Amino acid sequence: MLLLSAILSLGSPVYAFCGAYLGDATGHPTNNQSVIAIARFYGVNVLTLANDVQAGQSTFGLVIPVPPGLDRRDLRLADQELIRRVDVYSAPRLVDYTCEDFHSGVVATHEAPLPPPAVNQNSNPDLGPDEEEEASSGCGSVNLPDGAAWDTERWIDTGQPNEPDEDSDDGVVVEDEFVLGEYTGWILTAEDGESLAGWMNSQELVADAVTAERLDELIAAGSAFVALRVKLQSAPTEPVTLTPLQIRYVSDAWSLPIRLGAASSAGVQDLLILALNDFSDGRAAIANTPETPLPQSDCLLNGEVEDFGEHWESRFAEQVGLPLLPEELVSGQSGFAWATEFAWGAGACDPCPEGELSLDDAYWLGLPAHNYGYIFTRLHVRYTPDAVTQDLMLYNTGITDNQQVRYIRGRWELESTFPTCDVENVETPGDCYTAEYWERAANGQLLSPAKTLGEPPKLGCGDARVSYAWCLPLGLALLGLRRRR
Repeated sequence: MLLLSAILSLGSPVYAFCGAYLGDATGHPTNNQSVIAIARFYGVNVLTLANDVQAGQSTFGLVIPVPPGLDRRDLRLADQELIRRVDVYSAPRLVDYTCEDFHSGVVATHEAPLPPPAVNQNSNPDLGPDEEEEASSGCGSVNLPDGAAWDTERWIDTGQPNEPDEDSDDGVVVEDEFVLGEYTGWILTAEDGESLAGWMNSQELVADAVTAERLDELIAAGSAFVALRVKLQSAPTEPVTLTPLQIRYVSDAWSLPIRLGAASSAGVQDLLILALNDFSDGRAAIANTPETPLPQSDCLLNGEVEDFGEHWESRFAEQVGLPLLPEELVSGQSGFAWATEFAWGAGACDPCPEGELSLDDAYWLGLPAHNYGYIFTRLHVRYTPDAVTQDLMLYNTGITDNQQVRYIRGRWELESTFPTCDVENVETPGDCYTAEYWERAANGQLLSPAKTLGEPPKLGCGDARVSYAWCLPLGLALLGLRRRR
């Protein structure tokens, strides 16, 4: 029986790894692409982990560092479709504008802009009353702070935790054990990394030497662990994504232990951090390494673009100096880079490929019940394992300005409104509703809104999610952004 409830082949989509894989005598699984969604309110963190895995075996393990005091009531599964919707909402996008989007009241001679696609809306969430519940997670098992109201119905009650195995003589205490979807799991504390690796080996889950060393470092820092066993019907021949796992805990620190996950790298890892936090605190950023500037965007993308996801990946890889796939690394190539691809308040966007991020989706990611004032940040991180010398420390910047990576399908008549990508100056930029415009329109030289450059552009990181990017007026404010001739 195949126990994975959601398996997706990861080709182009960019999906961070907050744990390490455990193999068996036949080999060690690796990770290349992952998503970590992290909602942080009132000192409470909710992590949603969606990791890909390349394994030469059908049974393998995963170990995730967590604060002490966690129990099964702080764990649940998430829907892979939720991750897809959040990715689409925040991903770099190719949009299609026409003159009508910037010149109100002028009637054009060609077709009206394409209508927006249907907005993906879930049923209204049953939020329930505000109530505080005692948190069994986090450092010292502290209670949830005042105002941290959680929709408890969304956290599946998996029963009371087991009594800890206090009689353990192998240096490991099993604080709790559980079955959650395809995962058989244990919550563990240990004296040292060698003891923990030995216990996992007794469960036929093998930690390599690098993983054991980094487990020892985390134990010295006071970490507990969630260990998971996954059993597939057969060894996957392609990378697959495990069912997303959510973990809730209280912690003063806002960090991601990627050094442990780097032990499972095949050469390069791609990390997508989707952060939700209080709007007044501003967008999230990484504190302990400088941000890499992104390539030029908000410009006209000329030429044939058959797959926008591949086009953006090419631009990103060139900018950060690292390819997406390990097999594309050249000898000696190494590095660490991150950039902000999207930031917006309260789930809004402009343009929106599938509508705004619904409150229901935000609640599933960890937004507290009845909380509407949040900001969403998308951070894209890529690194080789040798370049990871410390874990990521996140912080709030206080910046609440909107930011997105957006490209505009190239049109001659928009050259006076937007710059042209990779071109410093256009000598005679096109313009809307001039004599030359009407002459070109009469001769059929202008693209109609229904035409695309090559195949319909795709939104997100190469995933075929929509057939085109739709038009959305930006208002008369853009009339002042015309380029000099």
